[in-house]
Amino acid sequence: MAFVSLPDKLYYYLKDELKSRPDLSMDLAVLILSFIINPFKNMNKGKDYVNLCSTALRKFNYRSYRYQDHLEYLQQLGILIMSEYSNRQDGKGKCRGFKISEKYITKY
Repeated sequence: MAFVSLPDKLYYYLKDELKSRPDLSMDLAVLILSFIINPFKNMNKGKDYVNLCSTALRKFNYRSYRYQDHLEYLQQLGILIMSEYSNRQDGKGKCRGFKISEKYITKY
């Protein structure tokens, strides 16, 4: 079992929005957001993008839940902002960059 921490405003907004979307998983949405928000704990909040690569994210698809559907919905809600593709550090492909909208980032 893992513990993931999200800002309260973000968590409760997401929880409320997902009530009407039984085709999406709160667990998978929170996991995706945790990949993006955790690197920001020691950075200027909301200014840098975090690369998420499809090859890594596919491992988190389960049952009928797909990470792509969650990323699209999080963007539709205005929670995620997506950048253009960027090169992977290992030179083996490209990844999309994502950041969480500043209105959901709690200032520490």
